[in-house]
Amino acid sequence: MGDPLEEYLRVLQVWGADVSGSFTVRPFLRLQSARALDPAVDPWKLGVRLGPRRPLGDRAWVGGVVAEACLLLNSSFPEGQNDGSVWSGRGLTGIVAAGGTVGLGPVEIAVRPVAFLAQNSAFDLAPAGSDGFGYPWSTGIDAPQRFGPGAYSRIEPGESSAGIVVRGVRLGAGSESLWWGPGLRNAIVLSNNAGGFPHVGLGTNGPVHVGIGVLEAQWVWGRLAHSDWWDETRAAQDRFFTGAVVSYSPRVLPGLTVGASRVFYRLMPEAGLGAGEYLLVLQGVEKKALATGENPTGDDVHDQLGSVFARWVFAGSEVYGEWARNDHAWDYRDLVTQLGHSAAYTLGLRRVIGLEGGRLLALTGEASHLERSSTSQIRAVPTYYVHHRVPQGYTHRGQILGAGIGPGGNVQFLGADLYHRGGRVGTFVQRRVHDNDAFYAQATEESIGGNHVSMDVGASALIFKGALEVGLGFMLTKDHNRYFVRFDDLWNANLEVHGRWRMK
Repeated sequence: MGDPLEEYLRVLQVWGADVSGSFTVRPFLRLQSARALDPAVDPWKLGVRLGPRRPLGDRAWVGGVVAEACLLLNSSFPEGQNDGSVWSGRGLTGIVAAGGTVGLGPVEIAVRPVAFLAQNSAFDLAPAGSDGFGYPWSTGIDAPQRFGPGAYSRIEPGESSAGIVVRGVRLGAGSESLWWGPGLRNAIVLSNNAGGFPHVGLGTNGPVHVGIGVLEAQWVWGRLAHSDWWDETRAAQDRFFTGAVVSYSPRVLPGLTVGASRVFYRLMPEAGLGAGEYLLVLQGVEKKALATGENPTGDDVHDQLGSVFARWVFAGSEVYGEWARNDHAWDYRDLVTQLGHSAAYTLGLRRVIGLEGGRLLALTGEASHLERSSTSQIRAVPTYYVHHRVPQGYTHRGQILGAGIGPGGNVQFLGADLYHRGGRVGTFVQRRVHDNDAFYAQATEESIGGNHVSMDVGASALIFKGALEVGLGFMLTKDHNRYFVRFDDLWNANLEVHGRWRMK
């Protein structure tokens, strides 16, 4: 997931190529399904770039062998999103990753560890916590502003997993990132903004035909860890995570996909988990079902997020959306009368245009909104990814598991990418609003116009040189009213040089 070839496959599917999968349940989309694409609609000649699986005997094979290295630079403050376990602070960050996949009959094992070293230079922080590094605005979330006072490094298993695949169903375990929903840049429930957490999963290994359409699904159980800069006096234990997603593409409406996801997480109890914890996704959706005489409000030790989503591909275009809720509805009446309570959404569209010379132009727009709803005027509304029952919040090792814009954030994005035989070039503009929930919680009349807003403009390129791919990226950001201080603006330049080699 996150490989340029995967994004390219989605563009080809929108253009009209025969690419299977809904791109809403990832990463179990098999890139090999696109080997036989018509060269007339495939400027990258994907089958050549992927390379064949190499046999290792009668039933064994090896493939997808990749080695990559990346160098990032942030001139003034940390910047990065959807980059897995990597945290790129101010200054230079170096990243290396390598690995591949081997198969033996129904068994598939992918090993692709990642290591990074961030210079993590000092910058001005908002006042927060005893050590000054913590997230400054929420009463409880493990999302440090800076990962310690000096250089920061980690070695992680990365996109590694092992599983058994039988008739399209996969049972496995691993640390690979999961992305649920149709969003291109922000997935509200699960994304690769944080590194993949250790988990066990049961699901489809790609699209499964069921007569009336196609199904894709995952059900996972995992463990979330806190960062080294979490105040362990508040809650030292790890968190249990479980969630499920399912998408359905009806045969009678080609190009349409609808789906839903639901996750629960809680502090890991010292006495261990009961059997019912593993079946939480089957729990009723009405809060009143949890109420008892001793607990009339139905409160429990879990936090829950859920979403419904849809994606429609037609005539060289796609439209998609995800609507999520960060709190149970008390009952059906509560749901329909205050539908926007604790709600968030992502809406997006893409148009792919064929140009002369076999080139493809992809135009993309996406907007996400996680700001607290207007029902906060009359009832408590939780900030996304923050919960009083789980102090560390919806994070793994200090990074948000969902949308990278974070608690109370909003974003609008416009981009254009040109795909050609030699690679890709692109440009974009983006507006990000940082934690409006925190801003309005402390705002006064003197705060008008003091929202913390980042304006980004950037460009990128991917260049093919035989088996080598060279990526270049640049983003210039102007931070307005940093930390909600009016007229305290700051510029940041984000540079990236990426090299990737694929075995052919």
